[in-house]
Amino acid sequence: MRAQLCDQIKVLDGQVEVKGQQLSDLSEFFRRRGDIEAEYARALDKLTERFTLKTKRKEQSGQSVSQCWSVLLTQTRAESREHAALSDSCSHTLTQRLTHCSEDTHRLAKRSKEVGVQMQDELLKVTTELQTALRTYHQYHTDSLTAEGKLKEATRLEERQTGKSAELGITQSGGQRRSSVKKMEKMMEKVRLASDYRSHNVWIGL
Repeated sequence: MRAQLCDQIKVLDGQVEVKGQQLSDLSEFFRRRGDIEAEYARALDKLTERFTLKTKRKEQSGQSVSQCWSVLLTQTRAESREHAALSDSCSHTLTQRLTHCSEDTHRLAKRSKEVGVQMQDELLKVTTELQTALRTYHQYHTDSLTAEGKLKEATRLEERQTGKSAELGITQSGGQRRSSVKKMEKMMEKVRLASDYRSHNVWIGL
């Protein structure tokens, strides 16, 4: 079980590593995107400045071509500013948030790992206590079955001994009765003989 719990911690570490790498890749992507957007914004700005000077020297204000150039250059400047703002968002805002996310991920992963290890220790402790209780229960159950078997055997032997004693008691009582009868018969015989003897003496005396 300890090996399985350790594997769970390894899985958590692996997931944190993967998520951290993904956040790092996103941060790098937005930094490079920000650099590209900044370079593109500077290029648009340079292009606008270059053709602004040319159109001012060649065209008079109020003409249709001059107006088209004005609109085109204005839109290009606006697009340059938009790309510059996007560059700032990619290079600073998004990358900073991704950095915070990465830090939070590692902090939460560390805390989760600590809690997981603590819970694993408690689980192992409870499991060990449960296994000990089960072993004790099985031992008591075995002892109970053994004691029950011994009790049944002792009861059976006691009943057998009680039956023999009862039979022996009945036999002894019968013998005692026969002995008493014989004694009574002997006493009656003595009484009869004594009576006959007295009668004989009386007859002789007469």
